Amino acid sequence: MTDLNYQLGTYVCELIEFRYLPTLSTDMLKTRNVVEVSEEDAERHRVVEDVLNRTYKFNGGDGNSEIQFKEYKALNNELARKYLPEKLECMVPKVSPTDMKQFEEGLKDAIWATDLSWYWPKEDFYRKGHKHGHSDFITLTLEVDE
Repeated sequence: MTDLNYQLGTYVCELIEFRYLPTLSTDMLKTRNVVEVSEEDAERHRVVEDVLNRTYKFNGGDGNSEIQFKEYKALNNELARKYLPEKLECMVPKVSPTDMKQFEEGLKDAIWATDLSWYWPKEDFYRKGHKHGHSDFITLTLEVDE
């Protein structure tokens, strides 16, 4: 975590989160880039979320939410596949990491820590910009749990 390449990866993630990272209007936590789902899908989400919430003990439920949580998660995944782009291309300031493995680890750890991301760096996620330019590119790929 003290490696400068790792720290560079976390810095780049903060920029991506601020400028590019989309979330759905049905997501509990949101970024500045909210993708609106249709009213029909939003209503489906409200119903499934309400059923899940009623299972919690503090809402009078029995605390057994396993089935309802699976349904909730499956719907969230369906909506992510439906509304979010497969690839997220992010232009970032020229960063020039010297240890790509540490850079990627910093980026991954920071993305995970946001609790906001549907995206993950896959191989070839980093593309160097023009040698006289001021930007590089990070491409993140939509990753939906099954």
